[in-house]
Amino acid sequence: MSNTITLQEPNVNTLMGTYLGIQLERAHVQSGPFSLLVQLPYVLNQTLYTYVDAGGVVTDWYRTARYTASSLGPYSPAWPVQSQQGAGFSLTQYRHRLADAAGFNVMTQATSDAPTTNQVIVGDFQSTELEPSFLGNTWEYQPSGPNAGQVRRVMYGGLQNGTGTVALERAHTNLTLGGTQVEFYGKLPPVRYEGRLGLNDIVNRVLAECWTIQKLSIPGVPNQRLYPVGTLFPWLQAEDQLVEVYYRPANSDPNAADQLMLNWRWVSGGDNPGIEIAQLLNTGDTLLPQCYVPMSWWLNTGTGFGLGITEGLQQETDRAILPINGMEIIGQAYINQELSKWGLPDDQNTFRQQRAQARAAANQWKRLTLEHPKVRKQHWPSVLTVRSRDNFGYGQPTLSTPG
Repeated sequence: MSNTITLQEPNVNTLMGTYLGIQLERAHVQSGPFSLLVQLPYVLNQTLYTYVDAGGVVTDWYRTARYTASSLGPYSPAWPVQSQQGAGFSLTQYRHRLADAAGFNVMTQATSDAPTTNQVIVGDFQSTELEPSFLGNTWEYQPSGPNAGQVRRVMYGGLQNGTGTVALERAHTNLTLGGTQVEFYGKLPPVRYEGRLGLNDIVNRVLAECWTIQKLSIPGVPNQRLYPVGTLFPWLQAEDQLVEVYYRPANSDPNAADQLMLNWRWVSGGDNPGIEIAQLLNTGDTLLPQCYVPMSWWLNTGTGFGLGITEGLQQETDRAILPINGMEIIGQAYINQELSKWGLPDDQNTFRQQRAQARAAANQWKRLTLEHPKVRKQHWPSVLTVRSRDNFGYGQPTLSTPG
């Protein structure tokens, strides 16, 4: 288990005149004792600072204080980690879980400032038992800090185990400072790199094939039967994505149940399909189509869960509601599929077989875990004429469904 702590310093440029950075401490109970986790140096114009506490648990408490060269500023009130993380799981947590499923990975931090932009210094790698090639064929990634989002391949034989210095094949934009979160990945890179699919990409592909069921709100318009949905909800492009259609009259009791729209139908419209309703709405009414919403669109980007403006988790702190064990089970199929593209023919064939097994497990998990509501099939009037033996109609419809 790990806790991702995000600290905001909107006035960082002003604070840099007095303080060097912000210090994060952790305790198992609110009253302490607190122990030092990390000192995060301030960076000009950087207002967001993220730290992954690899040893943290969901019941931990945290506090911060700004630091100078010789002293600390006042401490913040202690807060529980649950209050910051909220529901669901972050992009960081999903990526780390997939990294565990894929194979070799190390989550750590730089222990001192690097002398050049193509190096990072990590105290965890100071060991005479580690060979210089220990990090061969791996990628280095910095999820936060001045080099946030940048990935570099580690030079083969590039580890100096006496100092923990890691040489990179290409320079970062800025120097890697002490306290910066640094991650090392084998098998697959964290983001798309060198023609390989990244773990972050796999996270969003998994979310895209899973769903949650939500009611969407469309303001009612008097005398309007067709409500286009393609522009409002770009992911809603097929009738199979609709479960049911409801509406809520104006000034209705907030605790009252939504009314069933008895007759409705899907109208194809290219890139902007719509929902046609038989019962017209009035000003103040709300049309409520109930849909299978892809989890790659139902996100929390800092203001609570809702439909995202763009698809997928983009920032490290963005959150989705897919259970993390589901991410691992479904993500394994994508991991094996990507690994089957590389290596010796025998290795590729092995990964293809493992991919087929993982896909079967993924489909089983989705069948048993995700919601599968019963869908009403008859929701638009249709006329059935009963014809005679001699193929003569009776002249008028004998059955109209529904209602």
